[in-house]
Amino acid sequence: MIRSGSTYEMYYYALKKPGVLHATSPDGLVWRRQSVVISKGTPGSWNEQEASSPSVLVAQAREWLSFTGGRCSLEGNRAMPYCDMNNLFLDIRIGVATRPEP
Repeated sequence: MIRSGSTYEMYYYALKKPGVLHATSPDGLVWRRQSVVISKGTPGSWNEQEASSPSVLVAQAREWLSFTGGRCSLEGNRAMPYCDMNNLFLDIRIGVATRPEP
């Protein structure tokens, strides 16, 4: 959660609406959903299975949003969690998005 002027902003993940979502609040108590800011990727992309676990940082007059993405892969490290029972591995990566500070 960050504060932008008089508004609080939160980036979060919700199971019913996959992706990274954005909400705002005037007081940090009552929140209003705004939009999906990062969706899971298209088939074959590095984040085709998920876009989740957002974290935001304000630095250098910009908002920096990191998030976790993943896809099922035949190649993988045995330490990674399975995607399904067909021995596919979840290939997890971190993405970064940025925008000027509002």
